Amino acid sequence: ALLQFKPAPMYILDEIDAALDLSHTQHIGHLFRTRFKGSQFIVVSLKEGLFTNANVLFRTRFRDGTSIVERTADRSGSSLYASGEHANEHEGAGGRRPRRAVAVV
Repeated sequence: ALLQFKPAPMYILDEIDAALDLSHTQHIGHLFRTRFKGSQFIVVSLKEGLFTNANVLFRTRFRDGTSIVERTADRSGSSLYASGEHANEHEGAGGRRPRRAVAVV
């Protein structure tokens, strides 16, 4: 309701879909894209649902002690994790951090 009453030009949201299943996550992405065309959303997520509605995707990885941010043209989440590591919501064995993707809608 606040987004419609007095919309801001940009919103930054961190893992707003953490407690949602895939269908609800996709619905939120679709809602951002169709109902709030005058605003830009920068969303950090571990789930693929928001990625399909993004205009641009950035992924982050931790390699050799350094964080790396890469822009990707493909909007499917499976391509983000194609190197064999899959995103999950908890640190994996060996203390690896899960990968995150930033969707810009």
